[in-house]
Amino acid sequence: MITLEQVSKRIFSDPSWFVKILMGGILMCLPVINLVVLGYFYRMASMARKGESFSLPGWNDWKVLFVDGLRCFVIFFILGFLPLLVGFLLSRLLFWIPSPLSYLPLIPFFILVWPFVGAGLYLFQRQENFQDTFQLPILIRMIEASKFQLLLPTLAFLGFLLVGFPLLPFAFFIGGSLLFYFYATVFKELEISTNGTREV
Repeated sequence: MITLEQVSKRIFSDPSWFVKILMGGILMCLPVINLVVLGYFYRMASMARKGESFSLPGWNDWKVLFVDGLRCFVIFFILGFLPLLVGFLLSRLLFWIPSPLSYLPLIPFFILVWPFVGAGLYLFQRQENFQDTFQLPILIRMIEASKFQLLLPTLAFLGFLLVGFPLLPFAFFIGGSLLFYFYATVFKELEISTNGTREV
């Protein structure tokens, strides 16, 4: 089982890591074009799904990255943004007066949306069919089968975003590349453990 630490070390073994990260951070700041970054995450997850070792791919095939980014955006929106919106509305219902406590209901949502997005992305990449992607029972079963393997990397990702907030676009790009590769690796190993013939 590959660890997040092993994956993170491989970033800096690439002689052109700085240029690739710089490009990712800059693209994150550009409206619409930043969909290419989601396409990059899609490519990272695909590499893990195919069993390829971690590396930062080059910024090529921009048309493919953009199309994959649109697909990834749909998954992010439904499995990420909408649950966070529900969490926010719930916090407003429970706490009429804004305070630090009013954001407590958001914490589980912030932690869970990332594994669900990763699981949804993994399901989509099987046959590139959105109908397969949003099957909640399968998504929940995938998360449960991971047995907390996704928790520490998710918390590390959120902590990295918090620490790297002044350079958030770059932190999000680096963290997202690591996270979605790691998620796909975990789901791939779970799929192999079930002989690759059934959903995890």
